[in-house]
Amino acid sequence: MFSNPFLLSLFFFSFLLLQIAILNTIDFDIAFLKRGRTIDPRLFVLVILSLALLVVGLSHWYFSLNNSDRLLYFFSVLFLANIFITFFLLLKTKSVFNKFILSIIASSILLSLALFYQQSMFKNLITAGALLWISPLFFKYFKIKATYIFIFLILFCLFDVYNVYILSPTILSTYTTTFFNGFIEFGRSALGMGDFFFGFLTIGLLWRERRARRAILLATIISVILFITSLIGFKHDLPFTVFILIPTFLLYFL
Repeated sequence: MFSNPFLLSLFFFSFLLLQIAILNTIDFDIAFLKRGRTIDPRLFVLVILSLALLVVGLSHWYFSLNNSDRLLYFFSVLFLANIFITFFLLLKTKSVFNKFILSIIASSILLSLALFYQQSMFKNLITAGALLWISPLFFKYFKIKATYIFIFLILFCLFDVYNVYILSPTILSTYTTTFFNGFIEFGRSALGMGDFFFGFLTIGLLWRERRARRAILLATIISVILFITSLIGFKHDLPFTVFILIPTFLLYFL
């Protein structure tokens, strides 16, 4: 029987490799995703006003809920949006309309099934899989410079360190008792969505700047570190993003 730290590390490693495989295959070849397309100013104003009204309405409703319900709805909407983006980018059809409809249907079905059955492994797959759009968008479409990515990674890591040391046990208890809580969990071993987001970014950075072999090496190193820190419980004292950032720097600059 495999231990929970081993299963969590294997799961993390598998998704890092999947991110690399997606980077090797995805191509932004449809007109809708090509930059430089102009937007009618009247349509832009209408969209902004509609979004503003929607945000105000949802905010009023959201803050009327208790903490547990807030977390459930927040992460449900977050997962729905992320799953939609992932399907929209990965579906192999040049029809924007078909992409949109199929992505809405697929993401809604997956989220509904997860909420209905509340099976831990299914939740883990959705939580991690919903973030697979990150590297393709950052490194194949926008092609953001490595300097800006490193600045973002450092700021994200510093915020994560700050967040870990100010997060109260009460808030943590609320998170862990909510089904959609932003964690990938195997027993008592867990890793947050933010760590997967961070890991996908670093993998994408090395894949673009230092090629796939070094990205695979990084995936292997940080997965082994995750296994060791989960096994001895050390990762609870320091955010795991720290253990991702250090080998990323070493593999990038050495």
